[in-house]
Amino acid sequence: HQIQDVNIHENVVTVIAENKVWKYDIKDFKPILKSEKEKYQGGFQFVCYQSDGIITYSHSSTHLLISNRELDTLINVHAFVNGATYDDKSNVHFVATNSGVSKIDDKYRVTDLTVDSPILKHTAIYDIIYREPWIYANNAQYIFRIHNKTREIQILDDFYFSSIPRFHISKKELALALDTLVQLPIKDAFDLRQNNSLMLDFFKVNQKYIDIKKDIFDYTQNSFEWRYYVNNSHLPDQCRILYRLMPIDTTWHIITQGESINYNQLQPRSYTLQVKAMNANGSWTNEIYHTFYVRPPWYRTTWFYVVMMLNIGLVFYLLYKWRIRQIKHQFAVQAEISNLQRSALQAQMNPHFIFNCLNAIQNYIMQNEKLEAMEYLNRFAKLIRQNLHASAENLIRLDDEISMIENYISLERMRFQNSFDYTIEVAEDIDPTEIRIAPLLIQPFVENAIIHGVASLSYQGLIEIKFAKQDNVLQIKISDNGKGIKPKIDTMHKSVGVSITQKRLAFINQTYSDHYHINTKSDENGTVITVAVNL
Repeated sequence: HQIQDVNIHENVVTVIAENKVWKYDIKDFKPILKSEKEKYQGGFQFVCYQSDGIITYSHSSTHLLISNRELDTLINVHAFVNGATYDDKSNVHFVATNSGVSKIDDKYRVTDLTVDSPILKHTAIYDIIYREPWIYANNAQYIFRIHNKTREIQILDDFYFSSIPRFHISKKELALALDTLVQLPIKDAFDLRQNNSLMLDFFKVNQKYIDIKKDIFDYTQNSFEWRYYVNNSHLPDQCRILYRLMPIDTTWHIITQGESINYNQLQPRSYTLQVKAMNANGSWTNEIYHTFYVRPPWYRTTWFYVVMMLNIGLVFYLLYKWRIRQIKHQFAVQAEISNLQRSALQAQMNPHFIFNCLNAIQNYIMQNEKLEAMEYLNRFAKLIRQNLHASAENLIRLDDEISMIENYISLERMRFQNSFDYTIEVAEDIDPTEIRIAPLLIQPFVENAIIHGVASLSYQGLIEIKFAKQDNVLQIKISDNGKGIKPKIDTMHKSVGVSITQKRLAFINQTYSDHYHINTKSDENGTVITVAVNL
């Protein structure tokens, strides 16, 4: 058979040939347990590790077969297995694969130990040896070691290897197979006291060289280029530079020495470039920060937004002031119209008084009652004076209004031959000289009570006028003992004075926010008119 691999441990020789396993006694080379080779039929490549209690094989290309006295376990490391070693204290296997170094813990979980190294990740590893606490291995260019606990990586960079470097580890020395056998103390081979610095080669903005100290740029200066290098390195071409631009990048980008860092068409804002490098020996350089700011165009600045907001606010303020002036003008016009209409209505009311009073005087003269005619005329003249005075005012005192009402009722009572009586009551908590109301407010309702309430009764009529105050509201109640207001009469013969008064109060309420309220109750026992005045 064509032999693929041979491994000797104590008195046992393990042979892999044609993807099968045989074991022989080293003394007489007789097979040990013929069934042993039957147990391991399949795709074996070579023996990776062998001790008293455990042996591992490269099996089916990407698997590590772990065989001990109790059981066999086949682990898929997802890369071609080139070799393996074992830490019997922690029951951990370390595997050299075509994609780096993997660790298999005691629960058979696989971890890639070189995935974070920009130099070693995804490279083929050929030999692997474990000397606590370091795992020693090689690839096509380097010999390196990985700390079992911290996963720190250290690379031997004192030599240049033109082919795969072969090595052996003793307790204190590293042996290298070069043109001659070279032996180095391990502590000197991986001495990392040299800390190479990361330096800036050049900085460009829009393809023009710029001093790195400049940190504020116009929005048109938005294409940036940096080039860094690691100085004084034994293997400068093997160094790796890592960078990221915050806040754009969340992960690090990796480039080789000599490559540039480029960012184009950056949007206006603040940025920070972070750069660090890994030397060939695995040590990290100092980390460099470059913070700069790309200014926005003038129409995207804070000041522009502030000015725009102020201008917009000014426009709204001017519109607001214009609207307020317009509303005030409308209210002024409306108030003026209300005053004119009130004056016109009062002018309509005065002829109504005069007509009734002259008609009464005419009746007295026709009946040759000269004394009554003279008394009536005197009262009428006094009422005219009071009315003329009141019509010139917007508000009059309550006692003046009561005086006009008494004058008016006296005249009407004479005209109707004392066919009704009347009373006027003012509550004790009311001072008539301190309260002001609209002139000629009560007279139309009293007139209505006389004409439509008590004038045509077959029995003695009675009109009661009461002034009361409750919660800063003046209550004026005019009641009669007539037969009530019939719907037909209310609709067709309603007092002109009452209608005019209601219109006047409607205009007043528009100006003074519901200052007056009128309520009417009527039945067969009489009519009650209540006028509420907000004081």
